[in-house]
Amino acid sequence: MPRRLAAALTLLALCSGVALAEEIKGTLLKLDLEGKTVTVKVGDDEKKIKINDKTEIGRVKDDKFTAVPGDKLPDLARLVDVAAKGRGILVEVTTEGEGDKKVGTKIVLKGSGKGKEKDKGKDKK
Repeated sequence: MPRRLAAALTLLALCSGVALAEEIKGTLLKLDLEGKTVTVKVGDDEKKIKINDKTEIGRVKDDKFTAVPGDKLPDLARLVDVAAKGRGILVEVTTEGEGDKKVGTKIVLKGSGKGKEKDKGKDKK
């Protein structure tokens, strides 16, 4: 009986830990380094997500994550502001926590927000 209870509690702890992590895919509209937030557009909604000094921001190339160096983050914030006026930058944000304690732990830059629109107007043969 104690083994079953321990196994059930372990399973419950693992499942609840996974439930607290969330992946948000959308278009990055704003990277506010002073306010420590990012704004991501998902569908018609805009989500403001808290970030902290431990949040990793970068891109994946050849299945390897490369973080943007801290001294380059202000340049990236300016780039995001310019890109948001156009089609934006596609991102995948991983968060942990719930409610007011939800924090972005990793932001993966996926590229420009061209999406499927780049093929519009081209004749398919």
